[in-house]
Amino acid sequence: MADTEGAKMSKKGKEPRLFNGNPDRLAEGFLHGYIFDPEVDKDPSEYEIFKSKGHTLRSWRDEFYVWKNGCYYRLSNTEIKRLLTKHIQTLNDAVRDEESEISISTQRINNISLCLKGRIGIEEDRELKTWDDSREKLYHTIPVENGLLMLRKNGREKPSLIPHNIWYFSLSKLPFNYDPAAKCPQWEEFLDDVMQGNSDYILLLQQWAGYLLRQDLNEQKFLLCVGEGANGKGVFFEILQSLVGKENCSQVPMSRFGDKFALYSTIGKALNATNESSHIIADEAETILKSFVAGDLMTIEKKFKDSLPNVRPTAKVMISTNALPRFSDKTMGIWRRILLVPFSKVIPPEEQNRNLAYQLKKELSGILNWALAGLESLNSDGFVTPNDNKDLVEEYRPDSDPCRAFLIENYTASANEDYIVCTEAYNQYKQWCVDNGCRPMGERLFGKQVKRIFPNTERKRRGGRNSREYIYQGLVSYEDGDYIGNDEDDESPVPEPQQEMIPF
Repeated sequence: MADTEGAKMSKKGKEPRLFNGNPDRLAEGFLHGYIFDPEVDKDPSEYEIFKSKGHTLRSWRDEFYVWKNGCYYRLSNTEIKRLLTKHIQTLNDAVRDEESEISISTQRINNISLCLKGRIGIEEDRELKTWDDSREKLYHTIPVENGLLMLRKNGREKPSLIPHNIWYFSLSKLPFNYDPAAKCPQWEEFLDDVMQGNSDYILLLQQWAGYLLRQDLNEQKFLLCVGEGANGKGVFFEILQSLVGKENCSQVPMSRFGDKFALYSTIGKALNATNESSHIIADEAETILKSFVAGDLMTIEKKFKDSLPNVRPTAKVMISTNALPRFSDKTMGIWRRILLVPFSKVIPPEEQNRNLAYQLKKELSGILNWALAGLESLNSDGFVTPNDNKDLVEEYRPDSDPCRAFLIENYTASANEDYIVCTEAYNQYKQWCVDNGCRPMGERLFGKQVKRIFPNTERKRRGGRNSREYIYQGLVSYEDGDYIGNDEDDESPVPEPQQEMIPF
């Protein structure tokens, strides 16, 4: 009889010597495969995964994971309880003594489960896609179908492929092989078409794909793809999600970043890719988005579970939108994190290929090599800034910041004694918001924005202390204080406010 040690009888009693109903010993027996008796259980296959001295079964953040075919898969609590129940049943069958049978109860199963977690638990602050040893200090590791692709962080060595290893803790792998000779001509043709031959934007997208292969968020950037109509955004998103593996992706929209439970689904993911429909982003969601993109430690909550403190985000954020979202951030905090890519070419119906994404997925091994080249470029030079990108961002900011748009459109700084009456400026702003479909901010906050956009402006009483009228001194209207509004016939350039701009 195989593995009969656990079923041997003690001299003092009839219960199994190793187990004796003790939950910790039952957990040990479960891990070491002492329960299999071919004469009793004819289907041992489900236990094979537990027979490598317990190393293939892990517990992390109150969940069980089992290693199989190159990565770890989550086991539900129901499945663990089923296996533990069968463990005791098989042991009882092996003993064949009713007086020595171990009773099966919810409490006993739960106690064994707790003992298992104590024996095979991984530190809660352990990050996914890391090694049990120090290899992650030297390498980026990419699990693919045919092994682990090892990339030196210093970029001085070519990628190397090693066999899958249980000591690398990852919940997923890429669903295709690494082939260093693979090409992707159709993919490159597609990008050249939708980017209209702009080599800088093509390189930026290639660097972004390479960034998805890294396990860090050190670049502190997110990708914002903008464009209306059939323009290739959907195909691009579909292929990049396939590149990192659909199981490695989450879909939490920006508008839900303020939801305390929403971010749990992003833990361990490589990419959070969303198609945004909401144009207004709440302040709290925007603040969390900035911290998330920067890779700051966060507390993440799961319904009906204890909160997880000190969790470092893993997912890069990639957003597709037809219209630009409106951020409330008045500093450069959000702007310096945006990689803005316009998808401005509208593909006519007669040129649209409904099967394009399916066809491009056949080139995933080649697209991986393309992304690896982008990673090499990113590590060497940082993200490229296309020639028109700064202008595009500056054009975008007024759309996203209505108050800034109003002030730049209607006023300019003056070194003379010129002034604007505060209440008049605010009333003009409110009317401008009505005309442009915006919700106005309060008068006090409006005054702060005037000072931010025109830092040399001074808010003071007009005519001394006894006056109740306040003015913005050092500010002048383009037309002597009259509200300009939206004059579509006026094509004259609008001067920028005289202030020092922080480079994007």
